[in-house]
Amino acid sequence: MKTRKASVALLTVLVLLVSMVSVACKQHMHIMQKHDLRAATCTETGNGEYWECTDCGKLFIDEDLM
Repeated sequence: MKTRKASVALLTVLVLLVSMVSVACKQHMHIMQKHDLRAATCTETGNGEYWECTDCGKLFIDEDLM
């Protein structure tokens, strides 16, 4: 009986931790930094215009796609 109670307690703690992590992830507010269009040269590659979250590093092609 003690083993079952310990298992239920452990499962409850794990469910709470997973819930807390998923809520924290959904509440992330991106801090966007714009990277302008850069033309390629014969020595450097170029890039299109894009945005980057300075907090999590995620890249976006449009500022409104967050």
